[in-house]
Amino acid sequence: MNSSTGPLINCCVFVQYCTGNQIPALTLSDLRPLKANAPASTLADEGATFYWHLKAIQIFTSWAACRLNQSSDIPSSDAILPGWTYLTNFSLSEPSLSSEPFPLVAAFMQGRHLLILARGTGSAPEWNIDFMSGYASAPAASNISNYSSCRTSLGDDVNFPGHTHAGFTLIALQVWEDVLLPLLKGLLSQNALEGITVSGYSLGAALSTLLSFMAQELVDQMSTVGDKVHISAVLIAPPNVGDHSFVASFNRKVNARRVPFLYDVIPQLPCAPENIACPNTPVDTTLNGTVHTWQYTPVGGTVIITALDMPAQAYAWHRFSRLNLCHIALDVVAVHTCSYSCAFSKFVAAFSGDSCLLDSVHEDTSTPGSFCEGFPVANDSYV
Repeated sequence: MNSSTGPLINCCVFVQYCTGNQIPALTLSDLRPLKANAPASTLADEGATFYWHLKAIQIFTSWAACRLNQSSDIPSSDAILPGWTYLTNFSLSEPSLSSEPFPLVAAFMQGRHLLILARGTGSAPEWNIDFMSGYASAPAASNISNYSSCRTSLGDDVNFPGHTHAGFTLIALQVWEDVLLPLLKGLLSQNALEGITVSGYSLGAALSTLLSFMAQELVDQMSTVGDKVHISAVLIAPPNVGDHSFVASFNRKVNARRVPFLYDVIPQLPCAPENIACPNTPVDTTLNGTVHTWQYTPVGGTVIITALDMPAQAYAWHRFSRLNLCHIALDVVAVHTCSYSCAFSKFVAAFSGDSCLLDSVHEDTSTPGSFCEGFPVANDSYV
């Protein structure tokens, strides 16, 4: 659940570069209730939208890193996404995990559309959260006003049916209570919203799954029948966040796209029925002498990316059907970061081939694109 969504180099320069090349965000067609897989044409129809959201998350991640490092040339918050007004952000602050002044989630507004962006894992406390993979609660205690440290002022009966991931739920509820709930209540009460898009990468995609569910619940409660607000979720490289009961309810309520790369292990975790390591088998663990079983399931609306979707060096991307332990870190960067920029760039002519190149030995100089960070690997052909 790495925070990097591609090579950042100089974070502040990257922000300026990306914001100077805007790609219009497109509205996702409503596929509710979600089936396990979105229609086969979805990647072609919405690939440019996915690329826009991935780049917006990269820009936000870069800006957050600039803030964390106190860079002297950090752009103002209103310059993060030109055309969008920056509203607020959330940084993880949990006493048991220490405080981390590294913005994790940010909110932006354009006209009557609210955009929520959530980045990937970027700090030790966030890694701790990733590995809190037990269940947050039993179904009987699923009302969010009863969860751990967030039980005081959430209001509104927003429920997580079934079981959800303890770590992701902890952060999502903090974001909800501290930022998103008051923001949405204010905007909805002023009739200032027509659309909400919640977009995340890796850890951010897990948070976006839960936040979009809560946002949809709140909108359903506060909106009249003739005044519905359209909510979409773009979930890039998303870990699993709940069991089959949660997923069934999510698929009915939220218009989401779950976008994994076939060879990326993160969207298979925590252990799902499709995970080759534990097919159709719950994960057993013992906590404080008590045996628990966990079984996580992917949400619907899946738009799976394969090596054949890459606009350059598809033969090299097939190589990741098995990871090379001699350079496992680079392989993970490729499958969990570069793969998404590469596949989505196919639908944006000006950026085609972004982070696609892996192999210099067989590279055709006429092939457009840029190398994935850390590639090519010396003396290794990606065939």
